[in-house]
Amino acid sequence: MESLRSALFEDPLYVYVLLGVALLVLAVRFHGKRTRGRAAALLVPLALALGAFLTERAVVTDREQIVAAFHEIAADLEQGRTDALDQYLDDDYIGFELAGLGVTKANAVRQAKWAIKQHGAPRVKFTRLRADVGSDAATADVETVMDFAGAGPGPSSVPLIWKIEWVRRGGGWKIHRADLPQYGMGLGIGR
Repeated sequence: MESLRSALFEDPLYVYVLLGVALLVLAVRFHGKRTRGRAAALLVPLALALGAFLTERAVVTDREQIVAAFHEIAADLEQGRTDALDQYLDDDYIGFELAGLGVTKANAVRQAKWAIKQHGAPRVKFTRLRADVGSDAATADVETVMDFAGAGPGPSSVPLIWKIEWVRRGGGWKIHRADLPQYGMGLGIGR
């Protein structure tokens, strides 16, 4: 069921390929015997492809919302801001302890502001971003490479692997928990 939902609402490439094959078969049949009925049948796969396209554009899935939130947070950090991070962290956020600061939402935002002040705004690249979404909770495995321009004499790249838990709240999806990121090698490239 999840693959059908993904094929219809997130990535309808397989639907388009299947409809393309059907169109090709119908075109071959039409070429063999040109009738009005066969000409009209050529419009069916095209209409279905248009319907699939409009459906995919109209429906924003939970997974797409979470991925968009990650990209919004990254874009905000690249601008040296933490507004999106503050927006997407849950009020009951449970994070990792760093530099003696606790696990609250306010401390997490403070840590991000401190890192930007110390090292400059990072350039954030996702090498892998996978979210497993349930009805009211989601788990995301994320690999990032952050380039900090002010971290030393030259640019410094930091590959990190994150495990982040999301919860559905009244205002949408919020980050409820983040484990301490692990240093990674960016092995998710191309996945």
